[in-house]
Formats: sequence, structure tokens, C-alpha cells
Amino acid sequence: MGTDFFLRHLLDGDSASNTLGWRWVAGLQTAVKTYLARPENIGKYTQGRFCPTGLATEAAAAARASNPKREFLPAIDPVDPALITGLLMHEEDLDLGHIVGAGLTLTATALLPRHSTPPLLETAPKVHGFTQKAQGDRLGRFDAQTQTCSTPKDLADLVQWSHSNPLQQIITPFAPVGEIATHLSDAKRVLRPLGISLVPKMAPYDRLIWPRTAHGFFRFKDKIPSFIDQIKTPQSMA
Repeated sequence: MGTDFFLRHLLDGDSASNTLGWRWVAGLQTAVKTYLARPENIGKYTQGRFCPTGLATEAAAAARASNPKREFLPAIDPVDPALITGLLMHEEDLDLGHIVGAGLTLTATALLPRHSTPPLLETAPKVHGFTQKAQGDRLGRFDAQTQTCSTPKDLADLVQWSHSNPLQQIITPFAPVGEIATHLSDAKRVLRPLGISLVPKMAPYDRLIWPRTAHGFFRFKDKIPSFIDQIKTPQSMA
């Protein structure tokens, strides 16, 4: 209920961030570490409107399941520049520099709408507005041909878009987990028997940084200067 409420009203509208935040507050995300509301914080952030007394000063960690096992990064799928190629955009990663700037000729572009998979939780209307503007900005920086964008509403529409172009290969930004990732997995399964490969591509900076994010923010923060140096020299990320 807490995750649902905040996802509907917070302007970040990020299901992963909201859910992990609630797990941390409940003592579920970090072993034997709970969060307690403090009167001074409540007073500060409500500008003195509230200053409760008698709040708990200790809390036992809630029962929790084991954290998932660490997984390896996905393999780098090969891209064949000789095939007729389309681009399938989605909101998980709108940078696309690692795709658009890779020397590929893109025959067609499609945008995977968020509502194409029924959402478990609704996000705030301003979040939808922000996402739409970000997608429009991305399209506006394509060349004239790529700016013409289809919006397949389901898998059948996606197949029709693929056949009408006609595509042999579809490149899409990598999506790690969630609704978009599930939809892409379903699309890959449907397109494969039709001779159309769906190739997810992970950004080089994600591939560099993700393996260093397993020990909390502050250890990661200390490594940021070295990440910047490596990102500036692309050969170091090969």
C-alpha cells in the first residue's frame, strides 16, 4: 500500500526506487538495519507543524527473505549491420548514443508505450508527462527519416510493424527488470520464429558501472572519479 501510494503521488515515479525505499524503511533491504522516525526530523521537514512525542527509539528488524544471488551481466548480443534494422525505443533508456551512434542504418523506429503492458501500479500524471516530453526530445534529435515513429500497442502491432518495413533485426536498449523487460522478453519470443531477431544493447557505461554497485552508495561514490576517466576513454570499456 505504501509503494502504491507513493508511486501515484511522488514526482520521481520510479517503481524500483519507491519499492526499495519502502523495503529499507521496513528493515527488509539491509540486514539488521531499521529506520526510525525522529521528532527532530519530523519537526524540521514539516516546518514545525508536527513534533510528536513518545516515538519508539528501538525497532527489531522485520522478518526478511534472503537477498537474490548476484547475477552476471548479460552477454553482448551481436548486431549484423547487413540486416534490415529497426529501432525499438522505450523509456528505460532514452540515451541511445550506443545504438544510434554505432554506424547502423535504421530503417524504421517504434516506441514501446508504457501502457502496452498492464501496469501493476499507476504513476503520477506528471511522471507520464515528463516521460512523453523526454521521448519527444529524443525523437527530435534523430534524422528526418528516423523521426517518423510508430507506436505498436501490443505484440500483434509490433509484428505488423516489423513485417511492413520489412525488418530482419530490431535493436532495443537493454531493460534490466520490470514491465518493459517482461514485454521485450515476450516480443523476442514471438519474433524469433518469424526470423526477426530482437537485440537488446546495454550502454557501455552501464556495463562498466553495474558490477561496482553491490556494496552500497558510499563505496560506489568513491569510485565515481575513476569511472569518469574510463568513460572518457571508450577503449577501456571494451
